[in-house]
Amino acid sequence: MRTILIVGGGVSGTLVAAGLLRATHPLHIVVVEPRPTLGRGLAYSTRCCAHLMNVPAGKLSLVEEQPNHFVEWLRENFYSWATDYSFVPRSVYGRYVGDFFAVRRRAARPDVDLQHVRLEVIRMERKAAGYRAYLSDGSSLSADAVVLATGNPPPSDEVIPEGPFRRSGRYFPSAWHPGALECVNQHGAVLLLGSGLTAIDAAVSLEESGHRGVIHLVSRHGLLPRAHPRRRPANALGFGLRPAPLRQLVAQVRREAARTGTGGWYHVMDALRADTPRLWQRLTTEDQRRFLRHVRVYWDVHRHRMAPDVASMIARMTEQGRVQVHAGRIQQVHLGPAGLEVEVRPRGRPSPKCLSVDRLINCTAPESDYRKLKHPLWTSLFASRLIDAGPLGMGLKTTEQGELVSPDGRVLAGLFTLGPPRLG
Repeated sequence: MRTILIVGGGVSGTLVAAGLLRATHPLHIVVVEPRPTLGRGLAYSTRCCAHLMNVPAGKLSLVEEQPNHFVEWLRENFYSWATDYSFVPRSVYGRYVGDFFAVRRRAARPDVDLQHVRLEVIRMERKAAGYRAYLSDGSSLSADAVVLATGNPPPSDEVIPEGPFRRSGRYFPSAWHPGALECVNQHGAVLLLGSGLTAIDAAVSLEESGHRGVIHLVSRHGLLPRAHPRRRPANALGFGLRPAPLRQLVAQVRREAARTGTGGWYHVMDALRADTPRLWQRLTTEDQRRFLRHVRVYWDVHRHRMAPDVASMIARMTEQGRVQVHAGRIQQVHLGPAGLEVEVRPRGRPSPKCLSVDRLINCTAPESDYRKLKHPLWTSLFASRLIDAGPLGMGLKTTEQGELVSPDGRVLAGLFTLGPPRLG
C-alpha cells in the first residue's frame, strides 16, 4: 500500500485528499494539519459573518461537471434564495468544502483510508524509497510521495521598522494574529498597513466587533480593491489575448475595457482569468519584472475584488470619516504612554505626517519569497536543497505538473506543491 502525505489541511490540501480518495487501488493518505477540522484553513475558519466570498457562488463549484453544485448545496442547506450571483460568508464555503470532503470519504473503497494528524511537519528528508517527515511532537512518518499544500504564508515583517513597539502588545504581525482584531479600545484609532483584501477584512472585523474609532489604511499607492457590481452584469462580447510584449498587452486590455459591448473592465478581467498563466509565462523575464514594478498594483485591485455588501460597508465607513486611506510609507514608529506615534511619508510629498494610533496591524500581502520564511519546514527544505526559489524570487520552482525542482535542476519525483507556492 502506497502512502501519500499531504502537508496542510486547508482547502488546497483537503481537495487533494478528496481527489485521492477516489483511487481505485490501495492507498493510505495522511493529512498533517493542526486544526481540528479539514477544509477550513485560515481563510475559511473566520467566525465573522461579514467576511464574504470575493467570488459569486456560481463560480465556486467543486464539481467540474456540475457548475451549479455549490449553488444547489446552498439552497439545500442555508440559503433557499441563493443564486449563482450570491456572495456568501466564507465560513459557509468552508462548510461546503467539509461536506464535499465527507461525501468523498464515505464513498472511498475500504482499502483507501485517510488519517488526520493534528501536528505540524517541521523537517523533511528524502530517502531511497520516498520521504520521511518529522513532526512537531518529535515523531516521524514515511511516505512514498508528499504534497506541500501549506496555503498562504504570513506577511513580511521587513515592511515595518524595528523598535521596542514590536514587543509592546500594540503591534500585530498579521491580521490573524491572536487578539489583533479584538475591540479593546472602542474609540482608539487603528492603523492597518496595506489596503488590499486583508486590510478590508480587518476593517470589517473591527466594525463587527464594535470598534468605532478611526481606521487608517496605509499603502504605497493608497488604492482599495474594486467592487463587484451590485447586480449581475449583462453578458459581454468574447475577449481573448495572444501572447505579446507587456506594453502591447496593457494597451489591448485598456482598449477592450473602453470598447462598447465588452462590459468594461469587469468583463475584461474575468475573461483573462483562464489565460493569465499562459500570458505570464510567455512574457520575457524583463517584462515580468516590469509588470511587478509598474502594473501589478493596478492588476490586483481590479482582479481581486470586494463583494458588493463589503464595498458598501467600507464606503459608508469612509463617508463617516472612520476609514481613512493614505498613500505612503511608514518611516518610523514610536511607542508612547498612550499608544503609538507613526510617521508616514505621503506618496509624492517630502514631509511626513504623524498618526496617533492605539495599535498597528500588518495587513500586507503574504511573503512571496519563500527563502525569507521562518517556519522550520521551509528552512530545512532549503538547507537540504530539496527546493529552490521560483522565478523572480516568487514561490518555488516547479514543473508544469507541480513537481518541485531542486537547485541543481533535478525534478524530485514524488514531491509536489500547489497553490501559493506556485505563484512565480
